[in-house]
Amino acid sequence: MSVPIRSSPPQRLSRTRPALARARAVYLGEEAESWDDLAPRPCSEFLAHMITESYSS
Repeated sequence: MSVPIRSSPPQRLSRTRPALARARAVYLGEEAESWDDLAPRPCSEFLAHMITESYSS
């Protein structure tokens, strides 16, 4: 099942980019897992909103 992805405002994406980059680096073993210097909550709220929105359409 393919879920269409709606575009998001660039300012919202720019706020989530650091947390996503850190998550990727941690997953690939390039960085130790540490979130003290980032606020991952806006990223997780954004992703949860996008998932909910894509299934409610």
